[in-house]
Amino acid sequence: MPIGKISKSGGGFRGLSSYVLAEGKEAEKLEKKPEILEKNNIYSNNARDISREFREVANLNKRITKPVGHFSVSFDPKENISREKQLEFTKNVVKEMGLDEKKHQYVIISHSDKKHFHHHVAFNRVDLEGKVLNDSFTKNKLEVAIDKQEKKMNLDNSLAETRRFIYDENAEKQYRTIGRKFLENKKVSDTKKGVATKKEFISDKIRE
Repeated sequence: MPIGKISKSGGGFRGLSSYVLAEGKEAEKLEKKPEILEKNNIYSNNARDISREFREVANLNKRITKPVGHFSVSFDPKENISREKQLEFTKNVVKEMGLDEKKHQYVIISHSDKKHFHHHVAFNRVDLEGKVLNDSFTKNKLEVAIDKQEKKMNLDNSLAETRRFIYDENAEKQYRTIGRKFLENKKVSDTKKGVATKKEFISDKIRE
């Protein structure tokens, strides 16, 4: 039952690179140094040079002020998914998120600083042709991508009912909302973690 977490688009490649690679001020926060598992159209190995490569491509489109993309995928140790299969899962999710290995820059980095082993994917929304990857509804896209790969790779899919959108190969757009069931689960979750953001609250009321 992998779990995906999306971050808002940002403007600082250096900050993100330092965080995912635990360099500079971030170095003390991790007991074990992160490992670069995959580099795509990126050739450096340290935060400063990786961020520089990202920035050079981002400069192909001067209109974009937030070219920095970032999401993570966490794995439940109880599932005993091999490291090879974890990487395969994350790479499949990367493709589902619209990142083309021929056009986009991204790095996949492993972290083991929490109970759940997880991957960070840092990417450039600006591709090698200067075109920009749409960052609308990325949280929903990531939910569908995670759900799809769980089903395709025969992994535990028990968290599907907690998601707003799930993969459905028979649907016109290959995804669907699970509607009220999600809302009922969300109410229980919100009671535990506090009041949802205003935006999420309004969205849920509209769906109800």
